[in-house]
Amino acid sequence: MAKNQSFKAKLKHYLQPVPEIDISWGIDKALEIFNMRNDAKGIFVSKDSIYYGFISLNNLLLLSYKRNLEIAENQNPLTKLPGNSQIDEFIYSVFDKKLQAQIVYFDFNDFKPFNDTYGFRLGDRAILMFSEILQKHLSRESFIAHIGGDDFL
Repeated sequence: MAKNQSFKAKLKHYLQPVPEIDISWGIDKALEIFNMRNDAKGIFVSKDSIYYGFISLNNLLLLSYKRNLEIAENQNPLTKLPGNSQIDEFIYSVFDKKLQAQIVYFDFNDFKPFNDTYGFRLGDRAILMFSEILQKHLSRESFIAHIGGDDFL
């Protein structure tokens, strides 16, 4: 009696669990979940508990890379705080959404003589210290940005 050996396997042998995320969770959460199941070929994406699509590992990494590149291009190189284009986006969104907001502009008085006296290295250190103080003492909801030089928002 002849038997086809390929039909012996059960259906579950061919199925593989795939992680799922909601589209609102973002790239970082998707990568975190993917790392928990690194044998998966990608992630199912849902929106409001309805299937929205599938993203492969390569596409997920590409999205992460592009997002990180965009952030790096738009941030201040010294403080790593958001820069001018992100400041513009923030201000436009406040006006577009008619949000209540308080905007504070910081500008060191007479910072050039400080740099001339103590040098750019200590000047940069003073700016870094100021950015760290802002980040430490303002709430997480605050938008802190570095316009450039000694100017902050």
